[in-house]
Amino acid sequence: MKRRRPASALLSALVPGLVTATLAMPTAASAATGAHNARAPILRHNGDCGASKPARKHIGFVNFHRVGNIVRLNVHLKGADPQARYNVFLFENAPKFCHLIDGNLGTVRTNGAGVGNGNFNVHVPASATKFFADPTVKPNPFTFPSNDTTTVKLP
Repeated sequence: MKRRRPASALLSALVPGLVTATLAMPTAASAATGAHNARAPILRHNGDCGASKPARKHIGFVNFHRVGNIVRLNVHLKGADPQARYNVFLFENAPKFCHLIDGNLGTVRTNGAGVGNGNFNVHVPASATKFFADPTVKPNPFTFPSNDTTTVKLP
């Protein structure tokens, strides 16, 4: 008949190894240290460099995701102009204010109900920490009307 070790003996033998292995493995929090996310509403006719204008009509939202020097934008238009082509632009608001980062990321086309979606990746300066997007039906973001999101912080 085999003799069994007491549970406490097994536990005391395993704990130091488990602690060492746990400390050596990257945790989910440390693996995602460089990832930052934010969401901002798209405000119709908000051409004020990402200012918050809560009274303006919301025509969708943008999810911003930053890992390192890449910002990914998920643009979701809803209640926008039907059957329209929205050109999407990204601006920096810190350390430079109202600075165009990308002249045209691409376009989002809306359906008959004014709904459209698009995904874009942008290389951004390492020093940039605040951003806003501008999906506009105009060929550039400097022609009224613009549709800025509010400014988000992505350190």
